[in-house]
Amino acid sequence: MIGTPSYMSPEQIQGQTIDHRTDLFSAGIVFYQLLTGQKPFDGTGWALAKKIIQDDPVWPSTILEVPAELRPRRRQGARQGAPTSAIRPRGNSTTT
Repeated sequence: MIGTPSYMSPEQIQGQTIDHRTDLFSAGIVFYQLLTGQKPFDGTGWALAKKIIQDDPVWPSTILEVPAELRPRRRQGARQGAPTSAIRPRGNSTTT
C-alpha cells in the first residue's frame, strides 16, 4: 500500500484495483479539509481505515456556520420542492 492513509480511498485501503476515482476521493478529502480546517476521518492505523471504509464524514455544515448570503433562499409562499424562478422545468419557458 502506497500513500498517506488519511487521503486513501476505501478501495486503496482494501488493496483493490484503483483508478481515477481514487484521485477524486483524495481530492474530496483535500477540499473538505480546506473548507472545514479538519480531515473528514481522524485516527491512525486500523481505526482510521475502518472509518474510511465504513463511516460517512460529518457534514461540513455541522462544523461551520454557513453565512446567510450563501444559504438557499425560499420565496414566500413557495411550496416545498417547487422550482425557483431561476430554474424552470422544460416546456414552461416564457418569451418576452
